[in-house]
Amino acid sequence: MCHLRPIEDIGVSLSQRTQVRIRRDELVVVWAISRFTEKEKKARSLGQHHCEYLIMMSKSKKSTLPDVVEKQRTRVSMQLDAPKHTESVDYHSAFSSMGFDNSFNFEQFKENFSIKIISMTHNEAIFDVIGIDPPIANALRRIIISEIPSMAIEHVFIVNNTSIMQDEVLAHRLGLIPIQINPSDFQYRSAPGHMTDLDTIVFKLQVKCTRNPDVPEDATEAVKYNNYAVYSKDLIWSPAGNQKDSYENIRPVHEDILICKLRPQQEIELEVHCVKGIGRTHAKWQVVETASYRLMPDIIIKKDITGKDAEKLKQTCPMSVFDIEDVGSKKKANVADPRRCTMCRECIRHPEFEDKIELNRVKDHFIFSVEATGMIPAREIFAEAIRILIARIENLEVEQFWLYNWKEKRKERERERQRLYLGRLAINNVTAFLQTGSMQMQEMIVRQNPLNESEMVGVTHGQLLDAFTRTNTPWGEAPEVDF
Repeated sequence: MCHLRPIEDIGVSLSQRTQVRIRRDELVVVWAISRFTEKEKKARSLGQHHCEYLIMMSKSKKSTLPDVVEKQRTRVSMQLDAPKHTESVDYHSAFSSMGFDNSFNFEQFKENFSIKIISMTHNEAIFDVIGIDPPIANALRRIIISEIPSMAIEHVFIVNNTSIMQDEVLAHRLGLIPIQINPSDFQYRSAPGHMTDLDTIVFKLQVKCTRNPDVPEDATEAVKYNNYAVYSKDLIWSPAGNQKDSYENIRPVHEDILICKLRPQQEIELEVHCVKGIGRTHAKWQVVETASYRLMPDIIIKKDITGKDAEKLKQTCPMSVFDIEDVGSKKKANVADPRRCTMCRECIRHPEFEDKIELNRVKDHFIFSVEATGMIPAREIFAEAIRILIARIENLEVEQFWLYNWKEKRKERERERQRLYLGRLAINNVTAFLQTGSMQMQEMIVRQNPLNESEMVGVTHGQLLDAFTRTNTPWGEAPEVDF
């Protein structure tokens, strides 16, 4: 039952466009009225309201959309030639003509949102995030790649390098070695060249290659030479300050990363400093090798596929998405693992399957895949990304508040400058009257001030200024500022 009430009963002004909060389970009709002509005012007085547009919304319970429209809203349809319905519909009144409220509802968001962990190791995590929009998912992905802080080699001080590798290439290779340390224990460096034990980690490397005597010529390099290869394990941590008491063993994540190869009498001696940073500054601070997401596949077999067609369908799919089950005496194809589907669409390229299989992707179901470098465990990376996103939203709220206040202050300054301008203009008029004695100027001032024409005879300069001060002209209240 839809109860219509006069909009005045809801407390809405009809003089401007108004957004109405809907109460309980009522269906409220919102009028948006712009300007009334005389004819419209007369019609309104008779109880006939002129409506510019009409919106019908329901807050307490959303009505359902037709199946076709609902599928377009929540699914990406993978056709043979191209995907369809790829865009997200975020406008709150996009389906108002069907009585569906598409506005954001926080309670419904909490009910639909969920995270499911599929697999979790120290360096890799696969999990589902359900119930969010693509902008939020992409923001999390970008934060994981470029906003989570870590420690990496920033400065390389080369004492001696007689290898065939150039100094700049050697420094670049050293910078990409991941360091095993919790970045939250350190601070960002306050100033260039100023380092402390709270913001810097020091490693030293000194390796010299020598030849082993009495070794056959056909022996391998590892046997003929000592220190023929320089690995990341050769970076020795040099504690500074209280670091030795605070940390057990700071080292590279992987000890077998090849840095350089040496031959007899070649030597490398250097010192490196690790500082805190983020991947947006340089890729060496990235805590992940890759972070990606894809939409959850939704595969529907609309018509039964049995017998030889079922066998052909199973062999056609390169990812083994389909399987065969025995139903009585028949073999029937079913969807065994839709997560494995890459949407290659090989299954719908065959004419016999084109009308029997429907390929979709769920728009609000994201499969995240995070591969960590080892500096931070994969299970902590996503949680840290959530914390950074919340902090950025809070900063945005502060910036918006500051910007709003700045605009208001700017408007106030403009109004003040206008008052001062009018005040200066009035003073110039008084000065012109006193200097020229123009009758026209005298008449203008008489009209603007409470003095009568008879009182203008014999008026002194001070009396005239007092008369201007007693008026409501804005310059009388304006503060004195220099232009």
